[in-house]
Amino acid sequence: MSNEHIEIQNNRIHLSSKHYITISVAVVIILWIIGSTFLFVQKFEVSPLKNKIQNIQQQFSSKKLENDFLSKELSLAKSSYNELLRASTMLVLLEPSFDSELIGNIVELRWDYKKHSEHQKYIVEIKSISGLNNFDSKFNSLNPEKKW
Repeated sequence: MSNEHIEIQNNRIHLSSKHYITISVAVVIILWIIGSTFLFVQKFEVSPLKNKIQNIQQQFSSKKLENDFLSKELSLAKSSYNELLRASTMLVLLEPSFDSELIGNIVELRWDYKKHSEHQKYIVEIKSISGLNNFDSKFNSLNPEKKW
């Protein structure tokens, strides 16, 4: 058995010290390549993605809180509106809002009425209160079911 070559005796491989060093160096190089690749992928591909995921999760949480707040505000506004509608015996004008300035010939009116039914009909009367012109008209509502 020589120290400089590989021998096979009795189904066993005998390696010389030179071969141990070569195999050790090869294993170290392979481990270095694997470690370097892992660090490269971690730094340049995984870390930015993790940061992006964290930013998106923070934005999602922020938007969820904002959505929850606005949902509560909307619920309170609807509740207040329904309470006002129940207390009123008259029509509630929704559009144009109070103190709106109307410019032009086309005016869209929207209202709500607590005693509205599908058989209810509306006649809309528009008068000028400024005294500048004698505008006085009455109209039948074309869409009484939509109240406009």
